[in-house]
Amino acid sequence: MANRPDVYYAFIIDTDSYSGNFEREMAAFLTGVETVRGEKWIEEFEKEYGKNDEDSIVNNLLYLYSEHGDEFQSIWESPNWRNDGNGKHYPKNSAKGKKCRYAAYNSVAIFFRNLPDEQSIAMLKERAYKFVQLSSKIDRENINIEKFRIIKIETQRAAIKTELEC
Repeated sequence: MANRPDVYYAFIIDTDSYSGNFEREMAAFLTGVETVRGEKWIEEFEKEYGKNDEDSIVNNLLYLYSEHGDEFQSIWESPNWRNDGNGKHYPKNSAKGKKCRYAAYNSVAIFFRNLPDEQSIAMLKERAYKFVQLSSKIDRENINIEKFRIIKIETQRAAIKTELEC
């Protein structure tokens, strides 16, 4: 199991589509690193950008434990979308969205040990737009990117009981 540091970062791509349908493929294309279900996207990455030699993105990836093993990406809660509990997603501020009680996971998060530099961020954004363009042709997915964001994730640990009986 991968160690989870006390502080790490997530580069998040917010979209208008349920990200569980494409998050591993998108992560493979953005990073050039193979993921579960991302094999064909490594080929597309190499067609567009050449063989991925270790770069500032790859060397900074953080692998976290998931039910699928250690992964550097995940679906992520989208701030502007809600889910009705039956798989239908609505804009948060729409009439139907205001009635929904559940979060929608239309975002993709890629985890990093350190804050990505400006060059890495620019490459990730460029590749995300390229992925969306190619995905509409290859997988027939109609994905629209709404925005990008980076969040800092901090783990706080506190002792709740310092001495326990043996």
